[in-house]
Amino acid sequence: MSTEENVLVSVVIGTKNSAATLGLCLEAVRKQTYGNLEIIVVDNFSDDDTTTIARGYTETVYEKGPERTAQWNDAIEKSRGECIQILAADAEMTPEVIAECVALYRAGHGMVIIPEKHVGTGFWTRARALERECYLGDDTIEAPWFYSKKGLEKVGGFNEAMFAGEDWDLFNRLKTAGYTYERCHAFIHHHLGHLRFGDAIRKKYYYGSQLKSFIRDHRSSSMAKVPLFRMAYIRNWKKLLRHPILSVGFLTLKFFETIAVALSLVLPRGSRAATPYRKAG
Repeated sequence: MSTEENVLVSVVIGTKNSAATLGLCLEAVRKQTYGNLEIIVVDNFSDDDTTTIARGYTETVYEKGPERTAQWNDAIEKSRGECIQILAADAEMTPEVIAECVALYRAGHGMVIIPEKHVGTGFWTRARALERECYLGDDTIEAPWFYSKKGLEKVGGFNEAMFAGEDWDLFNRLKTAGYTYERCHAFIHHHLGHLRFGDAIRKKYYYGSQLKSFIRDHRSSSMAKVPLFRMAYIRNWKKLLRHPILSVGFLTLKFFETIAVALSLVLPRGSRAATPYRKAG
């Protein structure tokens, strides 16, 4: 192993019935140009082939619930790495991601934002991908997923009371603790599959209930993160004009998602939908 790779990076992947995409995610980890890695998969009691696929790539496979923040914290505590890379099970890293993140960590940054591009099939997926393009380079929307482990330990890791806005919450706490951040040039493909309008609304309705905690704890920054219309759309007006139908699509989706979030914030807890992450029933 070269001296440039003496920083061990723990790649933490939270899963729940993720058999459809996990192999793609793990293959991308295997193809990283940076070699000093450990892979930790922490599964939320899947009933498909998720853990079988995971054990084809790593021996470190754990079970933990009830939500992804608890899964990530459990894996971070068990990890051996000096740095932590958090991945969703449907995230496909391009080969240079971790190498660039480690270089930025060596330059003194405790967090790294990795640009994300949405991919998949169908109209609503393409509309969502266009929306995501508007957020590239936007500090009010993007958040890091590569961290110094010491930084995570200093601030207590992810807030397990949150499962929406938890990335923004951690970002704010790390900045307050004095940790700096930078962006890498390599990116992550987030595989949405065939996004359906109703599924997107139900998911936002569920996660919207947890935004109340984020808004309460980060009132000054929350207004830039949660609104229907963001400055990112104005900055990218030329891009949106080049794709008028998709632009109308994602603004329509955003409008109904905003209604779903608002309803989730005001309705009693018992009337909220079952989590799209933790299988209902």
